[in-house]
Amino acid sequence: GDTGILKNKNKSYNVINTLKENDLSMHILEKLPENLKDNFFASVNREKRFLISNNHSATHLLHSALRKIIGNHVVQKGSLVNEKILRFDFSHFSKTTSKELRKVEHLVNKKIRENIILEIKENVSLTKAKRMGAISLFGEKYGEKVRVVIFDNNYSIELCGGTHTKSTGNIGMFKIISESSVSSGVRRIEAITSYELEKKMIDSFDQINEIKKLLKSDNISKSIKSLISENKLLFKSNLKLLEEENKKLKRFFVEKIIKKKKYNILISTCKINSMDSLKKISYEIKNQFDNLIVIIAAEISNIPYILVMISNEIIDSKKVDARDIVLELSKYIEGYGGGQSFLSTAGGKNLSGLNSVIKKGKLLVFKILDLK
Repeated sequence: GDTGILKNKNKSYNVINTLKENDLSMHILEKLPENLKDNFFASVNREKRFLISNNHSATHLLHSALRKIIGNHVVQKGSLVNEKILRFDFSHFSKTTSKELRKVEHLVNKKIRENIILEIKENVSLTKAKRMGAISLFGEKYGEKVRVVIFDNNYSIELCGGTHTKSTGNIGMFKIISESSVSSGVRRIEAITSYELEKKMIDSFDQINEIKKLLKSDNISKSIKSLISENKLLFKSNLKLLEEENKKLKRFFVEKIIKKKKYNILISTCKINSMDSLKKISYEIKNQFDNLIVIIAAEISNIPYILVMISNEIIDSKKVDARDIVLELSKYIEGYGGGQSFLSTAGGKNLSGLNSVIKKGKLLVFKILDLK
């Protein structure tokens, strides 16, 4: 609704919204005047009303465009209009295609450029309005007399009691910014016009120019395709390097395995690119060695992590769970973790605590396996 000011001799009061109930106009104020029977001068926020009127009229143009482009089955199911945006819900059985939306935009903008003068017919009988071809809102109750809003008798005729622009040229331009589903058989279009569209266009042009500067090219599409191609090659090259690094790390881990009685024990620190890589290496080592227990204190992108892996033979014979070990060790890195009985991981915040993880891990392993 409108906003503005109510003013008496002594003071001004901000009107933050207006509503209409039972044909009564209600003004919502931040603070009520002391004397409600006083005389007040009402001043409307002209710019806001102008922009709302533009967006309201744009919904009428949009409604007719949808019916002409998509089909006469289109019926308005709801709308929202304010000074920044318009939203229009309508009946349709499938997603509106990009091609259809472009046609709708083109038709609405064509009608805006035609600068059609608003025509309003007051106190028209409902029967006559229907003979004129006026579109009514589904589910809306109308009296014997109605108000008809016309933008070109051959284009848009609707029953409406709202505020409209005096001519379509005031709308400036129309742009759909989204199309989505509201419910089964109901679609929603959101669009902008006038100042909001101007701001959007300026922002978009500024971004495009900034991208051109960054790319040092006027052909953005070609430059981005080239970057994507280069990125794929670099990714493949980097992947090979990571694979080589992980192979080296695996050899390092294997050399660090110590054998105590029948048990193979790996307790080590490392720096690695990801937890996925660490898990992969650990699985490969687990497949090579029986009776294996692994505790790795890893640094990944300057963040401390712990990995515990235990062979099924040890889990069964010693009734041990990797989750319990991770829970005990994770406090040294100020973290928390979880997983499964044979593989559990944790992440934390205290990178310096990894040394304590190793020391405590050795004590835990030797105690679990009854080793000295």
